[in-house]
Amino acid sequence: MPESSPWYSLYKFAPPHFPFCGTLNDSWVVDPVDTYTSIFYTFVALFMYFQSKKSPKVIRNIAWIPFVVTFGSILFHASFTYTFLVADFLGIFYLNFYGIHLNFVRLGKVDKSKVAKMAFGATVIYGILMALLYKAKIHSGLLMVPILFVYLQSEWRCSKIEEGVSYKPYFGAIILAGLGYLAMLVEGPPLRLGCLPGPWQGKLQLHTIWHLMSALSMVCVFNFYNQEVLRGKF
Repeated sequence: MPESSPWYSLYKFAPPHFPFCGTLNDSWVVDPVDTYTSIFYTFVALFMYFQSKKSPKVIRNIAWIPFVVTFGSILFHASFTYTFLVADFLGIFYLNFYGIHLNFVRLGKVDKSKVAKMAFGATVIYGILMALLYKAKIHSGLLMVPILFVYLQSEWRCSKIEEGVSYKPYFGAIILAGLGYLAMLVEGPPLRLGCLPGPWQGKLQLHTIWHLMSALSMVCVFNFYNQEVLRGKF
């Protein structure tokens, strides 16, 4: 990052471990493309909000999560600092923890009135863990592994005791998120296509695809929990 950037001091204090190979600007928005495409999350939030007006409150709350993701993503890509990478991850953590606790409601382990609070508490703990892992030089992306394991395992348990649930939106969310993550792998480690010398260096901006695909996956997650057979459980 150029020393003339207003974010340089914060960047020098804690640079992110993030696969980006483009040129960083010396303005308040150091990564314009990825900053502005963070608005995808706001679009899906609005869609979910209007679709959930007749849904139970615990499902309507899902619509607010992409707004949080928008804010964190803009902060990170505008500054390109680890400090705001934490803010970027918090929204993703909260969405997954919220889904996990919705599953616990379906399993009869948690009262629906406690979903938001318990998901928030788990997210705070994970935010602290991100800081600790950075000090230990361990990639914070590894934090997603146990979350995804619990999420998938709890959903598998739900599938064994429920009937009439359509899993098309659920599998759609997995496919979309997987395609978005694959785009990031192509641009950065391990393939690093966007980092290699040649015509693609710094020009792929495939993180934008992650923004689009992950935003659409959130719509699929919302549609999954908002189907009639599950609304009755909330």
